[in-house]
Amino acid sequence: MKTLRWVVPALLLLVMALAIPYSRNLLLWLDQGANTALGGDPRETVSSTCGKVRAGHYRAPVHRYALCWWVCPLLNVTDAGHCDAAIDPAVGEKRTTR
Repeated sequence: MKTLRWVVPALLLLVMALAIPYSRNLLLWLDQGANTALGGDPRETVSSTCGKVRAGHYRAPVHRYALCWWVCPLLNVTDAGHCDAAIDPAVGEKRTTR
């Protein structure tokens, strides 16, 4: 039994190594879905939209404005300047709210 003690951690590492590429795609899909649900461009993330709103690139509805001033400082705790770095000028023209 002691010789098999390494099997469970090895299997967990294998599962994690296989799941990492998919988990990033899943998180991106959820992020873009949340942005779309809030009236943003389906190809843009919430962070990119919030970075644009905070930088004054476009006006936002009140709910989006409040969300951005809450989300960006929260993300800055783990990744300084996250919303500013996430701005993607190539997307955003298909948003439904102006």
